[in-house]
Amino acid sequence: MSENKKIIPKCKKIIKKSTKKKKKVLKKTSIKKVPKKIVENLEAEAPKNVNIPAWKKKIKDDTLHPKILRTKDDTWNTKINTENREIRKKGLVIFVYAMSKEGKTRFGLTASQFEGFIGKKREIPRGYPLYALDTEIAVEDESEIKFYDELNDNKILIKNCYKENPETKEIDPTKTLEQIDNWAYSLSQEIDGTIFIDSFTDYCEFTYYKLVDKVLGKKYGFNDDGSENKRVMPIQYKWRTKKTVSFLRALRKFDLNVILTAQGKEETVKDENGGAMDFHKTGAIIADALGKTFYWMDIICMLYTETDEFNNETRKLKIIKSKFAPDKLDKDSTYELEDENITVTNLIGLIGDLL
Repeated sequence: MSENKKIIPKCKKIIKKSTKKKKKVLKKTSIKKVPKKIVENLEAEAPKNVNIPAWKKKIKDDTLHPKILRTKDDTWNTKINTENREIRKKGLVIFVYAMSKEGKTRFGLTASQFEGFIGKKREIPRGYPLYALDTEIAVEDESEIKFYDELNDNKILIKNCYKENPETKEIDPTKTLEQIDNWAYSLSQEIDGTIFIDSFTDYCEFTYYKLVDKVLGKKYGFNDDGSENKRVMPIQYKWRTKKTVSFLRALRKFDLNVILTAQGKEETVKDENGGAMDFHKTGAIIADALGKTFYWMDIICMLYTETDEFNNETRKLKIIKSKFAPDKLDKDSTYELEDENITVTNLIGLIGDLL
């Protein structure tokens, strides 16, 4: 052999054994049929408390199918005699908002002079006695000056809703909110009169304070300087909306009229091309209240002052939205009152043909 020739060692073949398990082949077994009599005897002797699968129970148990208690003719084809049908007596929920010193409180107190209204579709109860729930300490002052006779005749009954903390002498929002609820719910059986809440903006604020201070627990609450100890997440605000809506839903069930006032504020809109904190004012006046509560109002009005070229001021009340022919009321500028005609009686008179 030549020295340059390389010797290649022989390699042994490595055989890997497969780790796959062999499938067991089941032997064929014969299934014997059980006679029907034996099956019936077994079912009869079976204990009653055995858990039966839901799908089997649904198939076998005929009692799960709904029973027809009344026929369609008895339920839906009952005709109401419209000739002898009595007109339903039900009050209106009126919401009024404006900037300060525009006459919101005075307008609400004019309900004490409303004698009621009987329309073709509904009867509106009289406005007195007027149960005023005052959160701004303004109702009593206004009543003494402009509604003195109604106040002496007990047509106006006033409750100052503020509940003070005996130690700090500051307003306790949670106890004040509970007090408003209790006084309002106590009127659920009355058939004549008006619930006047001045203002509804404060009621919405009280629900916020109760949410932070009581509902969310110890981690939240307010510091000595009034700031929040822990910031409330947007999803947690649902309790506040739910609480306010449940209050309005309860008021709508009453037979009484309901008047709610709210403070006005300038509308702010986010800039299209701006950042997260870039906003600008549009100049329009909107209500300072929870937006989802407007659905529960029958009539939404705005009070404002108009100045002409000679600097003569005219105070006006305009219907913004209404559940009674809303399209007509939104576009028709004649649905407004001026100066001394801004009363509850005249407001209901504007829509009298729709009631």
